[in-house]
Amino acid sequence: MIQACQSPGVSIASVALANGMNANLLRRWVNERERTQALQSVMTRSPVPKVAEQFVPVAVARPGDELEPIRIEIRKGSVSIAMSLPSALVKESGGLLRELLK
Repeated sequence: MIQACQSPGVSIASVALANGMNANLLRRWVNERERTQALQSVMTRSPVPKVAEQFVPVAVARPGDELEPIRIEIRKGSVSIAMSLPSALVKESGGLLRELLK
């Protein structure tokens, strides 16, 4: 019955009904078989080769490091404003933009 339930397009409820069995019990059996098969396939696989552990240097930006500046350009009608701000002022640039656009 479990093999019949694992076939594509087969309803567990119809297999259970045809065999006079409770569908929930058959579903539990099918789930247990699938878990057992998955566990067996994991246990029979060849082990993954271990990669040699090495130190890999990573560059990390420090708070004092300079980042690319933020460039803002605003055009409204015939008026154009362009400015460059340090990346450290990204939070403050929102307030500045609000004031300029009033």
